[in-house]
Amino acid sequence: MKKALALLLAVVVMILSLPSVPAQALSKVSLSKLMEMFPDGKYWNHMGMYENNPDGWTDIPCDHVLVDSGLGYDYYVGLGSCNSFGDDVQCVGFVNRLVYEAYGVDTYKNWKQTDLDHVKPGDVIRFKYDMHSVLVTSADKDTITYGECNGDFSDCQIRWNVQATREEIAESLTTVFSAPAALSIPLANHSYLSDETLRVGGTVTVECFGQGGDERYTYEVAVKLPDAKDYTVLLPYGKESHLEYTPEKPGQYQVKVSVKDTAKQVADKELSFTVQKKLPIVDFSGLDSGLQDTLQFAEQKLLSEHIRKYLIR
Repeated sequence: MKKALALLLAVVVMILSLPSVPAQALSKVSLSKLMEMFPDGKYWNHMGMYENNPDGWTDIPCDHVLVDSGLGYDYYVGLGSCNSFGDDVQCVGFVNRLVYEAYGVDTYKNWKQTDLDHVKPGDVIRFKYDMHSVLVTSADKDTITYGECNGDFSDCQIRWNVQATREEIAESLTTVFSAPAALSIPLANHSYLSDETLRVGGTVTVECFGQGGDERYTYEVAVKLPDAKDYTVLLPYGKESHLEYTPEKPGQYQVKVSVKDTAKQVADKELSFTVQKKLPIVDFSGLDSGLQDTLQFAEQKLLSEHIRKYLIR
């Protein structure tokens, strides 16, 4: 009995000690929703209105002024028409408003702080010598893209898809506030074909390319032959994003590329290409030499022109 109890206790301890696998976490709303609520180029203020309007925007720039005190710090004059949220105005207030929509909290300031090496969509970067806050929308090896308000410290303009290199941000970085989950970026499918027209015996390349969503994509490629009703899978779901396909007969082909992310979002894209019959082989041997030379020259010129157009298109 004691041995059985000890064994049971050991199993329980082992289960409890196993590392937990977090569920895929994304923000409450997507980037596209935030961009729809606060359009690029508008102004996050209540110019022409008496009351604060954090859920809205206007077409009129702010009229506040940034003043150099001469004492080593700057301050604003004329904040009366700037919107506020979470007890902050301008860039901080705007990011607070985005954070509230995406994560349900009034401010990002209580989030855990991290660094640029671990930045992800949804994080907030405080930089420009502690003068500016922005919401990260994407980050790759070299470049960080973000949304902001009042980026030039003059008019509270809303801007999306602003980009800066990691080095540029690092030069004036204060800190990075880590969001509790990645910002949900809609999954997009930007796959494409190498050719829209080719001859029988030629090869078309399918390049699969996903963007947004929760990265680490898998791809599936299917083709519908000219006389077929259904698609045939050429490349089942997997990490491979490149496929070369050689059609066997002329006609119109349909290609469907499916991109799936780790949140199991799927984005499909349909592409098409046309396969033409093979060019006939021309035999000039029965013609006199002068006519042979003329026709061969014309053939080479047409071929050269075709190659030139192909290379520069």
